[in-house]
Amino acid sequence: MSGRVLVFVGSLTRNTPFFGPARGDGIHVFVFDGDKGALQPLSVTTGADNPNYIAFDPEQNVLYAASEVFEWHEGIVTSYALDPLSGGLTYINKQPTLGHLSAFVSLDRRRRHLLVSNYSMQPAATRPGKALVVLPLDAGTIKPASDSVVRAGTGPNAERQERSHAHCLVETPEGRLVAADLGTDEVAFYNFDAEAGRMSEEPVEVIAMPPGSGPRHLVCSKDGARIYVLNEMAQTVTLLTRPGEGRSYEIAQSVSTLPEGADTSGTSAGIVLSPDGRFLFASNRGHDSIMAFRIDPGSGRLTQIGACASGGRTPRTFAIDPSGGFLIVANQEGHNLTILQIDQATGALADNQTSIELSSPMCVSVALLP
Repeated sequence: MSGRVLVFVGSLTRNTPFFGPARGDGIHVFVFDGDKGALQPLSVTTGADNPNYIAFDPEQNVLYAASEVFEWHEGIVTSYALDPLSGGLTYINKQPTLGHLSAFVSLDRRRRHLLVSNYSMQPAATRPGKALVVLPLDAGTIKPASDSVVRAGTGPNAERQERSHAHCLVETPEGRLVAADLGTDEVAFYNFDAEAGRMSEEPVEVIAMPPGSGPRHLVCSKDGARIYVLNEMAQTVTLLTRPGEGRSYEIAQSVSTLPEGADTSGTSAGIVLSPDGRFLFASNRGHDSIMAFRIDPGSGRLTQIGACASGGRTPRTFAIDPSGGFLIVANQEGHNLTILQIDQATGALADNQTSIELSSPMCVSVALLP
């Protein structure tokens, strides 16, 4: 592997219901040493409000951050130009996300649009009330939304599933958009016109997840034949497979993210595939661990390898360095980043004995620069 590896971390800057006290100061940039498994700080960008999720375009050297602020009727996404040497970020612009609590942002496959999901905790009729939003990009400048949709529905958990809660939106390898909705226990697929930045008004396929499971995030295999859905409330990963090209997805397996006998009062948070697609990892808040899974190359089914302590409280998100050798964890209420080593032969995790103090880390993203 050649090139420089940068790590971006967004931290909680405003006190927010359901989270611990905010101590963060914005967006941190580190350079990652893949030989030592170590982080070296480069820069801190203040002025970003609760940057809770980050997407990075290594071709344009532009970082996009979603802001989740409870008091705002709409979230925002902000773009920054990256100086790849200093790690400094320069503000470009921002746009509203047309919905409450912007929880997730990703880039489409051609890096021409931002895909945003608004979790939404306002009453369902509150305007603007959009759940899924597409925003065009022009050399790092975020344009007003080209399309958006509203989602509706509830789930059996009256406290957590009183309405739709879109938690993730990504483009699949075949070019559809897929959303995980924690509130309705659904994984919903939408047709996507990548030229116009338009998505179908209604989903073209909906997979009903186990009632009360609370699908949060998902990842796709490179060929799109398999989708792994992380269920926050049930603390499980569900495998979706297709019996043939063009066929609908089916639930093939659900497996716990916790070791046998563990306390089940917590919630799952993050899910990541290894770069080579042989392993999958999921984080557990409460148990404060990362579970490693082996993926069967034929069926895609998961087998637990084992859980490793995350090295801090509330591992919200994590990312794998491009070599596949290390996993960098943002422990939100532990106020630290930790680095776990991945055995690339077995997928097993081990503590790298590396911890960096960082207040209220919400999200971590890794990028390999040319």
